[in-house]
Amino acid sequence: MRHAVSCVFALLLLACWSPEVRAADLHVSATVLPRSTLQLRGVPGALTISADDVARGFVAAPAPITLTVRGNGLQGLMLVFAATSEMVSETIIEGLGPPVVLGPTGGTWLLPSCSRGLSTSLRIRFRIIPATQPGTWAWPLQVSAAL
Repeated sequence: MRHAVSCVFALLLLACWSPEVRAADLHVSATVLPRSTLQLRGVPGALTISADDVARGFVAAPAPITLTVRGNGLQGLMLVFAATSEMVSETIIEGLGPPVVLGPTGGTWLLPSCSRGLSTSLRIRFRIIPATQPGTWAWPLQVSAAL
């Protein structure tokens, strides 16, 4: 692309040096493709659930997770949260404004504008079903970004 633009400018310069050419118009346009980036730091590989957690009915992530997003879409950026475990009946996420409460399969959250980027700490709690067995489970939430 850069090479093609350089060739166009070189041809215009040559044309302008010609004695017959007194003026030249150059029209340039560009299309910016939609793009989003998402980075999560501090996501544990597993979630440990104790008998006390099962008795309480929920378990919290051991530490906040850092979410960094950026997007150039005019309509904002959609965060997609997908619950990946049948033991989760509800996910509560704090750190995006008011608490986000998601159902057993997850849900979405619209960020109106992220062109300058957003970095925040998320505190996550999982409401777990009573039949959940104490132990170490795979991390039950995936996050992606879409424009």
